[in-house]
Amino acid sequence: MKIDAFKPLQISGFRKLFYVDIFSNFGVWLDLLAINALISFQWGLDLRANAVAVTSMFLPYILIGPFASVWIDRWSYVQVMRATTFLRILFVALFLFHLIIGIY
Repeated sequence: MKIDAFKPLQISGFRKLFYVDIFSNFGVWLDLLAINALISFQWGLDLRANAVAVTSMFLPYILIGPFASVWIDRWSYVQVMRATTFLRILFVALFLFHLIIGIY
């Protein structure tokens, strides 16, 4: 039995979703990097503060994710993706304003 791992990429919709997901995960990685840089270099805190920040960043996925998925499956996927992308852009912009201008 031959398994072709790249066969789903032949489907146009799945290929678009795959590329968007790669781009989105890169954004999450940059967020994590920016938060750690802010904590370490701007605020001068130690590794424990970075660990708390990383844990608090991913804790909602673990705790809220299973329950929220029940409702999100009933909503429009396009609206959910747009809303979450907008919120991510908003939070990244707040981090940038904090670093550039010093707004708290």
